[in-house]
Amino acid sequence: MANVHKFQQPVRVGVKASDPTGEQGLIYYNSTDNVFRIRDDAGYATIADRSFLSSTSSGEGASQIGIFDTAASFTSTDVEGALAELYTLASAGGSSTFADNLFRVQDNGDASKEIEFSLGGATASTKMTLVSSQTANRSLTLPNTTDTLVALALAQTLTNKTIDADSNTITNIENADIKAGAAIDAAKIHDGSVSNTEFGYLDGVTSAIQTQLNAKQTTTLTDGNILVGNASNVATSVNPSGDVDVSNAGVFSISAGVIVNADINASAAIDAAKIHDGSVSNTEYGYLDGVTSSIQTQITARALDSAVIKKDGSVAFTADQSMGGFKLTNLAAPAINGDALRFNQLGANNGIATLDGGGKVPVSQLPSSIMTYEGVWNATTNSPALSDGTGDAGQVYRVSVAGSQNLGSGSISFDVGDYAIYNSSGTWEKSDTTDAVASVNGQTGIVVLDADDIAEGTNVYFTNERAQDAIGAMVADSSKVSLTYVDGTPSLTADIIAGSLVNADINASAAIDAAKIHDGSVSNTEFAYLDGVTSAIQTQLNAKVTGPASATDNAIARYDSTTGKLLQDSTSILSDAGGMTIADLWRRGDGNLTNYVEEEYNHSQTLTASTTAVASAFTFDSTVVKAITIEYTILSGNERRVGKIMVVGDNLVSVASGATSLTDEMSETDDVGVTWTAALNGGDVELSYTTSAGAKTMRSDIKRYLA
Repeated sequence: MANVHKFQQPVRVGVKASDPTGEQGLIYYNSTDNVFRIRDDAGYATIADRSFLSSTSSGEGASQIGIFDTAASFTSTDVEGALAELYTLASAGGSSTFADNLFRVQDNGDASKEIEFSLGGATASTKMTLVSSQTANRSLTLPNTTDTLVALALAQTLTNKTIDADSNTITNIENADIKAGAAIDAAKIHDGSVSNTEFGYLDGVTSAIQTQLNAKQTTTLTDGNILVGNASNVATSVNPSGDVDVSNAGVFSISAGVIVNADINASAAIDAAKIHDGSVSNTEYGYLDGVTSSIQTQITARALDSAVIKKDGSVAFTADQSMGGFKLTNLAAPAINGDALRFNQLGANNGIATLDGGGKVPVSQLPSSIMTYEGVWNATTNSPALSDGTGDAGQVYRVSVAGSQNLGSGSISFDVGDYAIYNSSGTWEKSDTTDAVASVNGQTGIVVLDADDIAEGTNVYFTNERAQDAIGAMVADSSKVSLTYVDGTPSLTADIIAGSLVNADINASAAIDAAKIHDGSVSNTEFAYLDGVTSAIQTQLNAKVTGPASATDNAIARYDSTTGKLLQDSTSILSDAGGMTIADLWRRGDGNLTNYVEEEYNHSQTLTASTTAVASAFTFDSTVVKAITIEYTILSGNERRVGKIMVVGDNLVSVASGATSLTDEMSETDDVGVTWTAALNGGDVELSYTTSAGAKTMRSDIKRYLA
């Protein structure tokens, strides 16, 4: 078919009993043979036989219609043959083979949408078989991406995939399968009872933990108790008693009035400001040193200041004297012991060494033989860098990392603990501190000593009793805590002096339990609610909204009209899912609801079959309501009707209607067998329905408009 013509409008052809004369391309209908004929350059030819167009016989009908197949996809040249080939391909009982390596399936509504199957990458003489094992209707959704599908038995690497552990099982995981930096949460190991922090405590453990723990002293100790060695040299939990107590933070407190003179250490150095009214300072108190009799008596017996020092020197110094802020000048150079030193002798030869800002004698005033410790030194890396000719005589470094270094005078091996010393010759030398021990207590080889091998001498052995005595000698009462030590028990009692604690004694992070404040009725949680309060709580509460003692679950709250701050219960419900249910009857309009539209919803109303009856739900007082509209759905078996009824009462305000009108607008034509009428009954307008056979259910939304 070289030329194909499409007609956009109907084509009318002539009717002849035989071939007429005419030009090429003339088409007519031959009424004798009931065929369509066309004239070409060779004469007339039949192009369609009417009897064939409706024939179902082989060799007729579609076999008379050629196909346009430039790709030679079909072996047949007519429609009938091509359809037979397509049937063979689609036949369920045979196999279908496509001659090309690419097969496409196109959307019948949009040919630009297609799926293609390509064999371009297949190996010769191979076949891919797709096998389905579904037992019900199934759908296979292909991803919107260019990718390779994951095979069940093929070794592939998954990327950008999340595996749901609740729906999948991963087996045969080995140590090598876990990434070195996986940072698996410890809660996922065993029963999950060990946290990451607790698991981290294993770092550095060198042997069985339980074995090490069993060898340790238990850390369990009663709150406020301390460990004291008993007569059997066993650490025993003791609750201190008496004048001194100790808190679980290790702070001792002393009760008031329990300290006597014997309790005060001879070198206690009590601040003078804590004696009497605190008006005497330590310096002033120190002036009592050396006084041998009544101070006032001595003062009274002394001469006036003017008689103590005279220019003629007739009165000599008899005691230490104050210069009144003046200084002695023009002193002679000291010659013998007892002579006064002059200022220019500070830091000078044959003078007195001074102190720098840190309270130390400057190096410049020390002899060169004095050594100064400079810190630690790495003998492997020579850090900090040391070399002969650089340094000050007496500089000393302690070796922290062993190694060998040539600092200018040959290689020197240093061990940890050795010292590198810069000598007066300007070279670094080693002071060896790691020489092997020749003998211990007269013994050689592997020496094991116990207390029987070494005489006690001046180095007193430790015993619990001596430790207890030492503690007993140490404890002393303070202004707030009194301590009582009983050696025989042994026990140590610490009592807080009543009324001695002030705000400054309480730690900023003490976290005192709120139950210990006032009468204990306020809990810590309740006390914490004070955080953030900016003004009087009761004043703020009085200004807030209050609610009823009880209310309907999920009910929408209303305000009362008296206080404007009291919430009231209601029958309208707001569910947890966000659905709102309001009362069947509600109104909307102006603020006072004197002008409004009243709306009511009937979810299910049965219309009695095969009867005429008044629908009381639609009746209205025509003196109050001018009109109503009813949007409805009526169901009757498989039929339904959706529509809208409008009923109007022809009346004046507050006057009963004299006439009514009813309009029923249906949006669907299904016949449910229901008709409506409206009539007056006194001042009421009543709607009646007439139904055919069959159950009928009506759902309606009613709006009433004021007269």
